[in-house]
Amino acid sequence: MSKRLQGEEKQANCARKRSRRSEQKHLYLVLDDWKDGFSIHKIDADDDEADLGQPPVLRLVSPAPGFPMRFAVVGSNIVIVTNPRCGQAPTLFYDTKRTGLAVGPPLPGPLVGDFHTSVATAEMLYALSFHHRNQQHSFEVMSCASSPNPCTMSWSWTSVPSPPPFEEDEWITSYAVHPDGHTIFMSGVNKYNLKRRTFSFDTRYCEWRFHGEWALPFQGQGYYDSTLDGWVGLHEDGYICACQVAPRSRASSVEGLRLGLSISIRLRPGPDGDRAGDRAGVCAHDRGGAVHSLR
Repeated sequence: MSKRLQGEEKQANCARKRSRRSEQKHLYLVLDDWKDGFSIHKIDADDDEADLGQPPVLRLVSPAPGFPMRFAVVGSNIVIVTNPRCGQAPTLFYDTKRTGLAVGPPLPGPLVGDFHTSVATAEMLYALSFHHRNQQHSFEVMSCASSPNPCTMSWSWTSVPSPPPFEEDEWITSYAVHPDGHTIFMSGVNKYNLKRRTFSFDTRYCEWRFHGEWALPFQGQGYYDSTLDGWVGLHEDGYICACQVAPRSRASSVEGLRLGLSISIRLRPGPDGDRAGDRAGVCAHDRGGAVHSLR
């Protein structure tokens, strides 16, 4: 083979390797796998035999061991609420694209001690708090305002002007983002009469819409799966369930969602009777989004 052809072949091989590297996807798994806090692990999403043998990309020491950290995902950022019960504790942002850590604002007052229900749309994180003692729910949103200076980004919390329509005695049981990317569905149950209701919130117009006296079939957050064209989440009995995406119009009912509760995948119980996945805090990938938190 001539030197020219050998050189061309080497260039082609290098180009293919660069292409594979650029197309490679990674998952970021947050685990409470050591006694003092959490670790963020990076694994190859296309490797079926990937394990956690490599050192974590980041290890976090819990500032308040009695109150575990909370995690969420916004775009390519893993949001780390360092102390959910302290109004002065900073929020950290691990940028999976730039593999860097940034410091953000602490939780706003309404979310201190009550950062449980959060969901991301585009580059915003919405969080709903449940207040005791007959107080109204609060709805907060965190966003990042770009700056002319590329080295600075301003994360901030603001209150959503449209208050949540849930009653004081209703608990939020399930929620999911519509595939349109800007509509959040939330279901709640009254802790006294067990009546269930579902609403949606349009983030573009800050408008709530009532959909009926029914609830989404999963517990906590559900996630849209494009292959199934439906929402997937964990049912209260421990099985994975799927359902059709609810229409955004008011005329929707639980009977029309075509629940797919026949998916017989159950989390394997651990030695203490807990689900094996209870150690997982959150799982994200480097192109944004997350899969279910099993805590």
